[in-house]
Amino acid sequence: MTEQEAIALALAVAREKGWPEKLRVGITGGRRFILFGSYLWWVSLERRSANLWAQITIDDSTGLVIDVSSKPYNPKRKSPEIDPPSEEAK
Repeated sequence: MTEQEAIALALAVAREKGWPEKLRVGITGGRRFILFGSYLWWVSLERRSANLWAQITIDDSTGLVIDVSSKPYNPKRKSPEIDPPSEEAK
């Protein structure tokens, strides 16, 4: 698996999750353990305006997505979702 294939797979996972289209992408490859273990790709996706940071781990030999983790880019920032009006406001 090439670096570009790993990025394409990570972006496909992001589309399935409904994450924003334009994401900043970073990629690192290596082994989880220095002397053994399969080669992995760690693709990080970021969109500050959507308050999203995610990391997708992909196994190089099989092309399987091993892990998808996400969290707010800035945990102190309020979510951009609009709250529905309360019953009192109606």
